[in-house]
Amino acid sequence: MQDQKKGVFSSGGSEESALRLGMRWFISSIAVFLLASVLAIVVIRTQVENWPQLPPVPSALWWSTGAILLSTIAMQKIKQEWHGVWMWSVSVLILTFLGLQVVAAMQWHHELTTVGQNENVVAIARMALYVLMFLHGMHVIGGLVPLGLVATRHGYAKHKTLVPLLVTYWDFICCIWILFFIVILFLR
Repeated sequence: MQDQKKGVFSSGGSEESALRLGMRWFISSIAVFLLASVLAIVVIRTQVENWPQLPPVPSALWWSTGAILLSTIAMQKIKQEWHGVWMWSVSVLILTFLGLQVVAAMQWHHELTTVGQNENVVAIARMALYVLMFLHGMHVIGGLVPLGLVATRHGYAKHKTLVPLLVTYWDFICCIWILFFIVILFLR
């Protein structure tokens, strides 16, 4: 009778397997959604005949790409062992990434308003960039919640089973940003 009350996760191994399976499903569903968004934007881009000559990609996007790549490297260090320096590095790099994304969106918005071409087509180009940056930014912000759970040594010890999943999630987020950045370069 007591074993029935424990439920499905009566052993740690089953719980970890379920967590990994859940993360795979979660990442797969996000990947389908994000790739569908990219596909829709690419289709729109290829079908618009008079696509405007867009200004150069804001330098803040290049810097934010570097920040997210460095945060992924720091996450790998956290996977090996919790250390305050790496946790702070990840946190600062992720917040830097988000801040640079906002700066880039403002720069891009300002430069697109001065393009002086067909306003409807410029609006489509602006929307495409904002959709990519907003979707990715929301998933980065969502990843801050589990990161906060392991932000302290006590949290790390308590939620140690989440750390490999968190690293996998950040690797995925980094790969998706690289894809989005390539699409943004293509949109130009």
